[in-house]
Amino acid sequence: MNYPEFQDQVFFITGGGNGLGRATAIAFATQGARVALTDIDGNAGEETASHLRSLGKDAIFIKTDVRNEAEVKAAVGTVSQRFRRIDGLINSAGVSQKRTSLTEIDDAEYLRVMDINLKGSWLTMKYCIPQMLENGGGSIVNISSAMGLVAQPGVSIYAASKHAVIGLTKAAAIEFGRRNIRVNVICPGRHDTPMIAGWKDQTLSPAEYQAQVERNHPATGRVGKPEEIAAAALFLCSAGASNIHGVALPVDGGWTAQ
Repeated sequence: MNYPEFQDQVFFITGGGNGLGRATAIAFATQGARVALTDIDGNAGEETASHLRSLGKDAIFIKTDVRNEAEVKAAVGTVSQRFRRIDGLINSAGVSQKRTSLTEIDDAEYLRVMDINLKGSWLTMKYCIPQMLENGGGSIVNISSAMGLVAQPGVSIYAASKHAVIGLTKAAAIEFGRRNIRVNVICPGRHDTPMIAGWKDQTLSPAEYQAQVERNHPATGRVGKPEEIAAAALFLCSAGASNIHGVALPVDGGWTAQ
């Protein structure tokens, strides 16, 4: 599907070096958007930006730790100075949790997961929204997880952080909707990304893993593709989604429909 409205618009994408963020950066650039991407992984982030520039796209990379308010503020300032506007924000930066009981999680792991997944989304919104307001509005898509809608044992803090991202999204959608800023959130199930690869139980045989995949994705029987999340983000930022505010959209192969 083509989205001509994205031509020359500016999208700020966190976590753009790998996985869902990289796929989303490529998708928006392919639609004619100018892309500013951040990541804590400097090599991966610059590789994504270089790839886009090799295709003739306008893209820059700014190494940023989304937990650090000064770095986020500086990154947004750089993008505003370079492009003179920000039309959209995709908050894709995120981390998983080491699978363990709630009673075994230490303070450092709690803060790492909550700061990247929740604080990072809040900080980028905090500094991007004023830029959008100066230009008459914009669209924000946060990335939560199917674990923001349901839960499993062993990932309590991850689930809590992703539930919180949905709450943050809904609150922002109500606060800024009448000022022409739409805020929505995508809740991915398992997709073929480095994060999900790190969660794979290495003790499972190929047949056992496939059975697990089919249980978790009853409508498709497969792990999703990062491009499918990018496609959902394109739609939510498009004119076709003009009356969609504060929606948590599962893209999970039917997992949360069970």
